[in-house]
Amino acid sequence: MKYNYIAYTIDKKIVKDSITASSELEALDIIAGFGHSILRLDKVRSFEPDWSTLFPSLFKVKPDEIVVFSRQLKLLIEAGNDIVTSLELLQDQISNSIFKKVLSEVISDIRAGSRVADAMSKHPAIFPPIYCRSISVGEQTGEIGMMLGDIANYLETELNNKKGLKSALTYPLIVSVVAVGVVAVLSNFVLPAFENLYSTMEAELPAITKMFLAVANGLRSNALPMLAFLAIVIVGTSFYFKTAGGKYQRDKLAFKLPMIGFINRLHELAYCCRTMAVLFRSGLSSTEIMDIVIDSSNNRQMAEALVGVKQGMLKGEGLSKPMSDNKLFMPMMVEMVRVGEETGGLGDTLVVVAQTYNAEAQAKTRLLKGFIQTAVMIGITLVVSVVVLSMVSAMYGVYGELG
Repeated sequence: MKYNYIAYTIDKKIVKDSITASSELEALDIIAGFGHSILRLDKVRSFEPDWSTLFPSLFKVKPDEIVVFSRQLKLLIEAGNDIVTSLELLQDQISNSIFKKVLSEVISDIRAGSRVADAMSKHPAIFPPIYCRSISVGEQTGEIGMMLGDIANYLETELNNKKGLKSALTYPLIVSVVAVGVVAVLSNFVLPAFENLYSTMEAELPAITKMFLAVANGLRSNALPMLAFLAIVIVGTSFYFKTAGGKYQRDKLAFKLPMIGFINRLHELAYCCRTMAVLFRSGLSSTEIMDIVIDSSNNRQMAEALVGVKQGMLKGEGLSKPMSDNKLFMPMMVEMVRVGEETGGLGDTLVVVAQTYNAEAQAKTRLLKGFIQTAVMIGITLVVSVVVLSMVSAMYGVYGELG
């Protein structure tokens, strides 16, 4: 950003000039470095559109960018660079305008005397509470590089879990859309040609062709009402899921869906265990850890269950006892937490549970992906077989009439 300023020198001479800086604080520091005393500082307004503000979804900071940033920052710090220099080096090579702007503000706050964790905590959309807490512990212990490595591994695992479930559903969805398009073309353009031909020859269509055309014509004639009904259902459901009750029911449903529900539950339990394990290393108390885990939970039913666990902890029941009272927490997790509490190695035990559930979730996701792909291919094969059989029957019928 460009700034115009008016200042006076040591010799009491007035100076008017302009400089480029990432923030007002940085501009003031630069001018002070010249030995000038500032009288007035004005930001030069630009008439160029801020595309990141107009289209935030296109320029938002992606989780994998945070992972890469964390690993690179770790390497730079461990190489002997101070935090400000490291952040400036990374800022120069980041292409995302929003991320670049956030880093600029973080750097300015650190230069003004803020701690790194406090400067990052002003941007929760990019640096979540668990990230800032880990950085804070790293600052206090002098192991900020190690904490950056831990949080990068944590974020990367969460990202891979989400990608795994999405990839299991993407391929079948694409194949289904293509299949529907092919069937629509055949039923709307190819088979009607046979129908007209049979009508001209005053012949009767084969039964299977008549049946398929009846279904296609029914769908075509009722397309608008069906699309309108579908749109109403989608919009209504979307609005309902934005309400507090709707969000809770949606998250509750996420655990009850066939096959997918169990995978979602495993992912959520693994996420809770990983988060608690990272925070235990941060030296927080159990109740503080539970507050952060509850706030960062992706599922409201799970958050409700964790609130119950926290209340049990406040009563002096520990962590495993209130968990055992809620069926959402699986027996293995409850037993491992109990062992961890008794041996004093709860953090390490939670890491093992998270790794176990994560591996099981990945295995279930692979099975789900194979099942969905097989089911979709069988369904498409049946539909295409009916279409092809209808066409072949119609063609043989034409040959018979000509013969």
